[in-house]
Amino acid sequence: MGLEVRYTEYYHTHENDQFRRIAKGLIQFFENKSWDGILIANPENDDFSRFRADAILFYHKAFVIIDFKDYSGELYIPEDEVDFAEEMWYKESDND
Repeated sequence: MGLEVRYTEYYHTHENDQFRRIAKGLIQFFENKSWDGILIANPENDDFSRFRADAILFYHKAFVIIDFKDYSGELYIPEDEVDFAEEMWYKESDND
C-alpha cells in the first residue's frame, strides 16, 4: 500500500509548497522501506477545533505532528545525542 496522502489546500502558499515537497520525499522513502502509513495535510476535527496541525503522519513507528514555517537561514541542531535533547536549537540568517 505504501504511503497514502490526503490533501486539503492551505490558505498560505508556502504550506502547500512544503507539503508537496515533503510528501514526494516520504512517498519514495516509504516505498523503499516497504512501510504503510498515511500523511494528511491540513487535518480538521470538529471536536478539536483548536488543534490546527499543518500535517500529520501516522505509521507503525510513530505519530508525527508537522508545523510548516516560512523562515530562511540555516538551522543548527546539536550533533551529540545529549546536547540534541538538552541544548537549544537555533537559526542563523542575514536578519539575525
